[in-house]
Amino acid sequence: MNQNIKHIARHYGFQHQAIKTVEECGEFIVALSKLANDEGSRADVVKEMADVLVMLEQMQYFLNIDLALLHTTMEAKVHRQIERMN
Repeated sequence: MNQNIKHIARHYGFQHQAIKTVEECGEFIVALSKLANDEGSRADVVKEMADVLVMLEQMQYFLNIDLALLHTTMEAKVHRQIERMN
């Protein structure tokens, strides 16, 4: 994990950054909704997505979530959805 992301996380603390994560997710939702309705831009979605990913890395750090476990969980969810599609 990027050391600067850890530094930011430690500086602000879990509670503040958890609230910030919710805010960034909301901004991403708005940008994506606008793009889906032909009212927004891809560039706005990319900026908001980057913000969300930075915040998610901080949550991973705070909650001590192992990257391998996270990837395994993601793979299981993708597999489950593929099964549903079939």
